[in-house]
Amino acid sequence: MTSSHDDRRRATDAGPYANSGGNAAPLDLEGAVEWLVRAEAGAGALYAKAARLFASNRELSALLEELSVDESSHLDMLVSAGRQIGGLARPLPVDLTAIDGISPIIRRFEEEVEAGTISEAGLMEMVVALEFSEHNELFAYVVNALRSFPGEFTELVGSLKRHRDRIIEHLRSKPELKGLLERLEHFPELEGKSVLVVDDEKTVLSLLRIIIAGNARVDAAENGEAALEALGKEDYSLVVSDVRMPVMDGMELYRRASAMRQGLERRFLFLTGSPDDGVRDFFTANRVEFMLKPMSIYSLREKVSEMLAAGGK
Repeated sequence: MTSSHDDRRRATDAGPYANSGGNAAPLDLEGAVEWLVRAEAGAGALYAKAARLFASNRELSALLEELSVDESSHLDMLVSAGRQIGGLARPLPVDLTAIDGISPIIRRFEEEVEAGTISEAGLMEMVVALEFSEHNELFAYVVNALRSFPGEFTELVGSLKRHRDRIIEHLRSKPELKGLLERLEHFPELEGKSVLVVDDEKTVLSLLRIIIAGNARVDAAENGEAALEALGKEDYSLVVSDVRMPVMDGMELYRRASAMRQGLERRFLFLTGSPDDGVRDFFTANRVEFMLKPMSIYSLREKVSEMLAAGGK
């Protein structure tokens, strides 16, 4: 069996974003963990280098060293997770090209640290860009997906929160970095808006909730029947649904929900992989909004924001 040390070394040697550029294949849980192992290895090494660069600034150097230790701890947990979840690889409705949007940040960060040209303000801007981004949304998804595993995986949630809290506390102590703090603490949630996400795969529901949570309050249902029950209790601003599901599929959910409440038919967004003729005919006949999997995190969030701003109640 490969040792944890060997796994960590391979992750570091592979680089933080090896094999991620330009790959539009659907991501699965195992792939998400592998990607994050590389990312955590790269981020930890980068923070350690930055700590040495700013050694004369004890406060900043200490923060960077703590962040590097955090990344190392996350890496250990993820390497351990990666050895246990081979049987859980299921396609998810995002693609690696969306996540790869962080690679330019990593490269620029590395270049400026190596050259010694980065300022404290520039450094913290890079840290914020890395830590409060789709990288960490994917991390949060993996954390949620691993909740059923015993032991160390349950520590990931607290570890990630402490990691972010270190950064926020540093920003609060620096009036000159107020703009970064405001960017961090501002979330584009639309007041009073609520979204119901519907999918029979719990791992997909988890990811969708994380992606959409910045736009509105999010509830989840595992099939059309459960979604219909939820819609009977609350007038949701938007329903984001899979098409093919057991018990009741998305098309039947749409028909029944539309009959239940006027205007609800304009608040559906379907996510589908390879629609057959029946599904395409349904989309055309009802003029419903849909997106093809895998889509990028950015495009899904943009579409949800657009529909929330324009539609319904």
